[in-house]
Amino acid sequence: MVYFAMAMALFGEDDYEEIIVRLTGTLRGWGSWGEAWEVPTRGGITQARQRLGHEPLRELFAQVAVPAADAGTEGAFLGPWRLMTIDGFGWDVLDAKENAAEFGYAGTGGDAESGAGFPKAGVVTISECASHAEVAAVIGPVTSKGSGEQSLLGRCIRGWKRTGC
Repeated sequence: MVYFAMAMALFGEDDYEEIIVRLTGTLRGWGSWGEAWEVPTRGGITQARQRLGHEPLRELFAQVAVPAADAGTEGAFLGPWRLMTIDGFGWDVLDAKENAAEFGYAGTGGDAESGAGFPKAGVVTISECASHAEVAAVIGPVTSKGSGEQSLLGRCIRGWKRTGC
């Protein structure tokens, strides 16, 4: 399911079944998947994603989210300083009670009664300019005190493991 979560990011326009078929085809080609395995239903995929939770993906990101450019990469450095960028954006999340409680509804004072379609998560990332490699990210609510992009950025910077940048 970790591979599936990564494949969803690569093939965001495809539905679950298309993504799992692409993924299993690739893994079979690499000799990493049993031939007898059958593609699960949409409901089976959803249940497996829920069982996985977010912790394995958080740990994977922490292990691989590092600058990718070296000293020879054009546009990666200004003198001795690695060039980084900060980005903030909102992201619609599934309209579920848990998500509404965690993130709130943007522009509505936090509740769905005001007409917002989906709860919205606020996201702030720090990325390397030359490679566009994301090195830190924070996801948080959009409606509570301290939920603006500047507050999320503060959390992002404090949580960022120094990588020698």
